[in-house]
Amino acid sequence: MDSVDQELYQVVPGDLPPLEEQPPQGEPARLELPRLLPLQPQYDQVPFSVTELMNYDRCPRYYYLRHILGLPERGGGGFGDPGDSSRISATQRGSIVHRVVEQIMDPAHLRGLVEHAAAVEGVELDARQQAQLEEIIQPYLNSEFFARVQQGAGSLYRERSFVVPAGGFLINGLVDQVFVGDRGIEIVDFKTNWIGLIR
Repeated sequence: MDSVDQELYQVVPGDLPPLEEQPPQGEPARLELPRLLPLQPQYDQVPFSVTELMNYDRCPRYYYLRHILGLPERGGGGFGDPGDSSRISATQRGSIVHRVVEQIMDPAHLRGLVEHAAAVEGVELDARQQAQLEEIIQPYLNSEFFARVQQGAGSLYRERSFVVPAGGFLINGLVDQVFVGDRGIEIVDFKTNWIGLIR
């Protein structure tokens, strides 16, 4: 204390007060929380779309990443050279085809409808992409179904939703066209992806 400036402290004579009783020694108190078992998954009335089931059948890991974790799809799978910014993605391709088949009633309008649908999607087509899209749509225009639609021999309904119970699950989806005519009810769903003849 001799080295400390005396103006910085004051000496108070007297005895220190006795120390208070020490708290009991031992393990520190712990908060006991109830242990709860994890909830079991409930599968009653769980909805699945047709696309989700098809993706699961194709690749369960893809289904998990895409529909459970919600990871976005990587771009690609479209028309054009790899790395080309003008490529058409699979989603854009499907949207263009769907727009055309929903509207077309005369095959002569195919080129103009493809160009218009691509413009709506913000896509500028080159000659090769235009030809590829028309090639995808052409089988529909050559089908007996389209001939019946052209003849107006029934009622055509577009973009009809459905829900089908399957055990404890619900299968829901959207079909592109439902045609009610002399043959009964015909359901058409257009696909531009990897579906093969076996499906």
